[in-house]
Amino acid sequence: MLKNCFFDFILNNYKPNIDYNIYTAKSDGEIVASLLLLYFKNTVEYFVPATRSDHKKNQPMSAVIHTALTEAMRNNYKKWSWGGTPVGHKNLHRFKSRFGADDHFYCSYTLVFDNSIKNETSETLLKSFPDFYSYPFHELNGKKKNDI
Repeated sequence: MLKNCFFDFILNNYKPNIDYNIYTAKSDGEIVASLLLLYFKNTVEYFVPATRSDHKKNQPMSAVIHTALTEAMRNNYKKWSWGGTPVGHKNLHRFKSRFGADDHFYCSYTLVFDNSIKNETSETLLKSFPDFYSYPFHELNGKKKNDI
């Protein structure tokens, strides 16, 4: 399954606590939030945060990030990369800024291996690749009016 390939690759090729770490928050024994961190030199990359929607009101990701940031500082990491936040994601931007994130301009580059993807609709891409960025909707030939 495509969604698991990335995580399988990380688990099979990288060393836990050296190259990556996974932080979780639990409620009544169930995982309600999880965060993958990638480590390189003196930088921690915040990667793949996930919170169960029925627990968002309790803000378990804030606790996960606080723990991860504290451990990163103890382990002498100097930089914490929040990754990009697309324009328009105001809640995510506010969340990161409350941890002291700085704003920087960034670009996303897409390399297309199969041009047939351009003939799809955004609906098809979202269904085929849930939770993944695949291609800019405004550049699709099969785009839908509501997607632009």
